[in-house]
Amino acid sequence: MHQHWKLKYNMKRVASVATLLMCFLHGGFSLVDNCDIKEIDVNIIREMTIQMTTGSQNAICVANVRVNECDGACVSRVTPSVSHFPGFDKICKCCSETALIRREITLTECRDGQQVLEGVHPTTVIMEPANCACQLCQN
Repeated sequence: MHQHWKLKYNMKRVASVATLLMCFLHGGFSLVDNCDIKEIDVNIIREMTIQMTTGSQNAICVANVRVNECDGACVSRVTPSVSHFPGFDKICKCCSETALIRREITLTECRDGQQVLEGVHPTTVIMEPANCACQLCQN
């Protein structure tokens, strides 16, 4: 019985070390929360139906824009639990948005197959972070 518990405990311990290693590989290791807004360039692609004088046309419209993202590392930990034996207490925090803003983007080019639709610049809406902070992770 004691060996079975020890094996189970060691397996959970290995899993916890693996979880911490994944946190390290994906966000770095930090002793303090470090989460902030960062700007990145993205390519937005939308399939749309465009109303033309000759009728409606299916088109693919694009825009290259700079948008906000949440970026950083947050302190998380896994410790053996004294109240849920033989389990672990896990505190996992993730860098995520605390508020979003609605942003209208003008698409810069639309194509109907190989042909560029001149003078066609529809808009699309995205939501992007207005603020970021370390928060408890959502499963």
